[in-house]
Amino acid sequence: MIHGKFPSLLWGEHEPAGEIAPQAFVDTKLDALLPESTLKILALPCTAPLIAARQEVFKKLCGMDSSNDSFSTQFEALGGASTSLAQAYDAYATAQNKLEELLLFRRYAQKYAEFSRLAENISGCDSDLVLGFAGYFSELSGQTSKLEQALAETSGAAARLSKATLTFSPHGTSLDCPDATEPIAGRIRRLAEELGYNIPPRRPQKEIRTEPFYSEAMLRRLPDEARELEDFLNKFKSALDPSITAYRGEIAFYLTMRDFYRRAAKAGLPFAFPSVSERPVFRLRDMYDPSLLLKNCEIVPNDAEFDERESFFFLTGANGGGKTTYLRGVAINLIHALAGAPVVAKSGEVWPFSAVYTHFPADENFTGSGRLVEEAARADEILSRAKAGAFVFMNETYSGTDAERGLDLTLRAARILRDKGAMGLYVTHFHEVADYDFPMLNTVMDPTDPSRRTYRIMKSSALRSSFARDILRKYGLDPESLMRRMEVHP
Repeated sequence: MIHGKFPSLLWGEHEPAGEIAPQAFVDTKLDALLPESTLKILALPCTAPLIAARQEVFKKLCGMDSSNDSFSTQFEALGGASTSLAQAYDAYATAQNKLEELLLFRRYAQKYAEFSRLAENISGCDSDLVLGFAGYFSELSGQTSKLEQALAETSGAAARLSKATLTFSPHGTSLDCPDATEPIAGRIRRLAEELGYNIPPRRPQKEIRTEPFYSEAMLRRLPDEARELEDFLNKFKSALDPSITAYRGEIAFYLTMRDFYRRAAKAGLPFAFPSVSERPVFRLRDMYDPSLLLKNCEIVPNDAEFDERESFFFLTGANGGGKTTYLRGVAINLIHALAGAPVVAKSGEVWPFSAVYTHFPADENFTGSGRLVEEAARADEILSRAKAGAFVFMNETYSGTDAERGLDLTLRAARILRDKGAMGLYVTHFHEVADYDFPMLNTVMDPTDPSRRTYRIMKSSALRSSFARDILRKYGLDPESLMRRMEVHP
């Protein structure tokens, strides 16, 4: 968040609803899709009013509200100005001598004024985040005008100081500082060109930091200009709050996320803004897993629906049927929705959950007691921290043990989370969970070819029997013919 006096473009007067553990971004592969600076903001889920406020910003940036498309252009310009401002401040803050300090402070002040003026005039978005931001800088318009006037008054002094050059010759080193009149060398060049002589331009010099000796020499050579910039620095140094540079990260978050959705749209994926619910719920229609943008593969849509009546689902089915993809898609879209960003789906509805936890296997090999101990420890930490308002995603947890113990641990974890009021989705290969009191999801097979995966996920009230029927169909059997064979061959 921005410190100091400035209103945040991300938070306004709101506070985060909670925090998302960093492991969630690793498990869902969001760390491969988005930069760390963006993930740090996604890690702080929003309250309901803040979700709505950020959605208004994203609607303008993502082109979903065409009533005024100038906002996106203005916001991009503001982003460029925030980057230039932050760079100018960093240069000033690391100045190595007095000359650099005077010149770099003035450049920082110039960028400060440019950003302030753009912020004051930004329009076309009714989000209270943007309105509060623009309103604040509008109140500072008079101060910005004074800064702009002082910058104009010191432009000549800054130009003369910044254009001073050193000339080396066998007779020594001379300092050539321009003044109000035309320099002798410049007059000679101009007159020679008027007489038809072609004078080649000076070769460009590589920029280097000014040594203190030459810095002091230049300041002594132009004392009036040096004093003018010194007075400028003393007048405005305390008035320019460096915490303004934090806007660079805030604006970059919006623009980075916008580029992410442009990439999704280019791949043919939809995106939408979920409505904010007053009751615990998370629903998605025709949802996609955005992490598959990292791969060149077909992306199949699915629905997701969690509410107070069916708050915790087990998902099981054949390997390679899209279970982990489904879980990851739900998790990514939930994280984005809680940040006030669009979901990669045709529509959605979200309640402002306060936390998201994930438990994914470290790799595909579920062997070794050490592995089980480590995974169980991570799972126990989630079970202890999760509470009402949390959403938990577990992927093949406890798969490194025998079936009986694994099933017991799986059911125990699910019951603890459900009793605490947490919502969740649990992918498991323990098909026996279908015999217990949890709603089920299952991978759907192609009815014409049971060996072909459709990557569709559906609710199933009788998972084990439907899974068994898939196996029977694969071998051209049905329950009745199987019973007859069993009677013949007891």
